[in-house]
Amino acid sequence: MVTELSLGAWSAWVEVEDQPLEVYSVQVKPELNKVIAYIEAKDDKPFIVHARWDGPHEGVQPTDMSVEVGLDGRCMLGRTVKKKALVAPGGVHTVTFRGRPTGGGMRKPFLFGQPVLTEDADEACSDEQVIKNLGTVQLKVFRCNRQTHLPRQHPVWNDVENPILNEKSKKAALSHTAHLGAAMEDPKDRSKGTTPVKYIDQRSAPHRTFEFRYLSRALPKAPSPTPPPASDRKGKKRALETITIDSDDSDVDDSEERRLRARLAELERAKVKKEKGAVKKEKGVKKEGVIQGSASSSTPSRTGLTPSQLDARVAKGADILGIYEPCPPTSRACEWNALLPDETRLIDLSVPGTHDTATWNYTQEKQVELSVYTGPLPPAAFYRCQDTSIFDSLNLGFRAFDLRYAYLPDNKTLGFYHADALMSANTTIQDVFYGFYKWLDDHPSETLFVSMQVSSGINDARFQQLTYEALNSPVALKYWIQTNGTLGTLGEARGMINLFARFDWNDLPSEFSNRFGLHFSPSLWTDNGANFTLEYNEAQGSLAYIEDLYDLTVGGPIALLPKVEQKYNTTTYHTDLAASRLHPDSLFISFASAEGDLNGDVPRDIALGNPTDGNVGVNQKLLPYFEKNRGRRHGVVFFDWYTQVEGLIDAFLDL
Repeated sequence: MVTELSLGAWSAWVEVEDQPLEVYSVQVKPELNKVIAYIEAKDDKPFIVHARWDGPHEGVQPTDMSVEVGLDGRCMLGRTVKKKALVAPGGVHTVTFRGRPTGGGMRKPFLFGQPVLTEDADEACSDEQVIKNLGTVQLKVFRCNRQTHLPRQHPVWNDVENPILNEKSKKAALSHTAHLGAAMEDPKDRSKGTTPVKYIDQRSAPHRTFEFRYLSRALPKAPSPTPPPASDRKGKKRALETITIDSDDSDVDDSEERRLRARLAELERAKVKKEKGAVKKEKGVKKEGVIQGSASSSTPSRTGLTPSQLDARVAKGADILGIYEPCPPTSRACEWNALLPDETRLIDLSVPGTHDTATWNYTQEKQVELSVYTGPLPPAAFYRCQDTSIFDSLNLGFRAFDLRYAYLPDNKTLGFYHADALMSANTTIQDVFYGFYKWLDDHPSETLFVSMQVSSGINDARFQQLTYEALNSPVALKYWIQTNGTLGTLGEARGMINLFARFDWNDLPSEFSNRFGLHFSPSLWTDNGANFTLEYNEAQGSLAYIEDLYDLTVGGPIALLPKVEQKYNTTTYHTDLAASRLHPDSLFISFASAEGDLNGDVPRDIALGNPTDGNVGVNQKLLPYFEKNRGRRHGVVFFDWYTQVEGLIDAFLDL
């Protein structure tokens, strides 16, 4: 776990409750002598900012130093470090900021809290330096010379106002601001004054800058219809949002503004519903595998259903979805999209996916149960590619799901298959969609990629119309990205689903015209292709590079070890191509999954090997590969049986 930022001889970190906060997505900007990272904002917990000099570096001539800490663009406090302290034996010196002194042996601690909003433009903060740097804790180091010949200065600790934001501004969507808490005793008496300094560095160009951009990992809470708690500030406190804060010099772009305005409008609609009594809080109780009200039951869902209605709908999909559970509080992968800036292109992401997602629960017992519909089939192991449910996979960081579907036995609804093997007699694609919707409501920083492929069966006009209606229902339109043939940015896709349409609309009447997503026609998809391309936007020439070598028995049966080696080499060649940036504007999709059933090698054997023979599988071989290549673009990669190799997905995601 990385907790410190370092630049030259200086390091910096933020501490809460005696523990340093983990830093994410570290960016070093050497041309600005600046390093940037994200930290998690802890609600109403005092935080401390530290800077440490680690000793002279080659080519660095120590001087007196002024170290200053700022919250949201407001300088709070500065300390001067004498040159002789920096060149002393041992050479390590730490500066600690616990808050802003108020005089008289008191100080106000640094806190993260909810923003204070106002409708009054005159009351709102208009300081450009503050507005530009909202969402940041900055620590700046300046070289200086202490002016010991001048009288000591006695600071006047003016009260610093916590900023009030115009609720109509873009910054009103921030999840937190950094502010000062109530005054408390300060054991460090600073009444003796300080020595004046003469700066060597310009104020606009510090010697070193450490910028911590803070974000919330809290679940959003429904806006309260009751008046906000009493406050020493005018204005209104807004509900928590999970929004990544990016304080670059440039302001939020148009697409981000549209997203934030839409989210704020949605919160307003939710508030109206709550005031009318449309939403009631319910405690979460699990009973016999059915969720009767989950951890997010106080949050209005975009589905328009009450928590109990939504949970009942999701429970219908338990055969495929699994049982809904909140993410473990220690999970680093649960909301990894939140660690990335909004401007990140979706094609630049490394996205872990589950191949033949719906097969996780397809045991031999389940096959016997469903044989009344399918008749006799080969053993279940030939069809099963996973051992982890959709909900658990979501919580573990998976964002891509490979769904194979066809008519259910009633010939009226659509459900899940792998080839001829039925996964559930009753769970429909809509039931599973509602599971995705529920999870996205609770994790609005994330985006999903759902691939839908027609399994064995009929793809007639009626089938295509049922697919269209499932994707174009009033609820679905709130969650599925509506663009056709394009992938945008993460900011545009947060809380939404990207469709990979591995089916055709060729028999669908023309009046059903809202055909969104990336279309990968089955007739153009190269069967068992090791490396092929598909054009998903002819006008823009947008290409997807695809690896889908799944049948390792072409040419006759071979032993397991050569099959594993063949699949590993094929997959890593493709992910190396994705990382090479030879095709930076193209989408990459790889399948780290395969079978070799002429020898009886089922998907689990290829993924995990055969322990009795001492043979490893593709996943074990991929672990050191991803460890070695952390931080590279891998594209969308679909895995089989991934939970059996500890650390595989953390290495893939560079967590």
